[in-house]
Amino acid sequence: MIENGTITTITLEDFKSFSSEIGYVDDDFLVITKIEKFPDTDAAFRSSFFMMICCVEGRMQLEMNGTVYSLEANDAIICLPSVILSRMLFSPHHQVRIIGLSTGFLKRTLKHETNTENIFLYTTSHPIIHFNINTMRPDYYSELILQKLQDAESPYRRDILEHLFSACLFELLNHLDKTMEDAGIQPDSEIKRPTYVFKRFLEEVAKDNGMHRSVDYYAAKICYSPKYVSYVVKRVSGRTASEWINEEVIEHIKHLLKHTDKSVKEIAEILNFPNQSFFGKYVKKHLGMSPAKYRMN
Repeated sequence: MIENGTITTITLEDFKSFSSEIGYVDDDFLVITKIEKFPDTDAAFRSSFFMMICCVEGRMQLEMNGTVYSLEANDAIICLPSVILSRMLFSPHHQVRIIGLSTGFLKRTLKHETNTENIFLYTTSHPIIHFNINTMRPDYYSELILQKLQDAESPYRRDILEHLFSACLFELLNHLDKTMEDAGIQPDSEIKRPTYVFKRFLEEVAKDNGMHRSVDYYAAKICYSPKYVSYVVKRVSGRTASEWINEEVIEHIKHLLKHTDKSVKEIAEILNFPNQSFFGKYVKKHLGMSPAKYRMN
């Protein structure tokens, strides 16, 4: 795994050493049939790839970017690259499938599609998908993929897998598109630039590891004015740019306080705060208590 400041980043490569125990993994695809083999389901981590976590039986709960989501049978949650996941909990009798796709595969597969940015943007605020008997459930594809993997001698195995994963992805997009249509959300070509700016903003915030806390800094990174970035982020997501920034920073702070023995002063220095006093005020403002008290609790 790659240590990315305070939150561990998991990659497809991390699963290769025990691929036979979990299902299947290569440079582009991941199928997990045994959630127990997933890296520490209680710790916070960032995924570098696209994931769809499907609850086939029972119930599960997880935290994504600070929000708690609950899934029941036939539910799935969409986890875009760079989201922070933690605290996965499962009912006594459960069956969970995870399908992972590399960002490279997504770009290659969707390069000619025009509405996918709007669809994926929709999932940032509506990540839970409810499937029913009339829709093709993603776990169907995971079962089919695992069946095809048994034919290890086939010279076409890789091609078959790529087409199955592509079919699964487009089935998902089709379902999301219909969901948006039912909700009265129509594709709008006018929001293409705002969507792009918002996506670039989130990418820079995720890469920064909580080191900077001003809209001006990130606006300069993506070459737009702070005023425009603030307007776009609020318009597209319904939240202010500062809220997105502070959420990321606080996740790193909480992780360092809970899972390391670094002093409060060291954490303040790691995250580029001017001094320990300023750091303490920032934590108290966003967590309602001092860093020391949060660590003790």
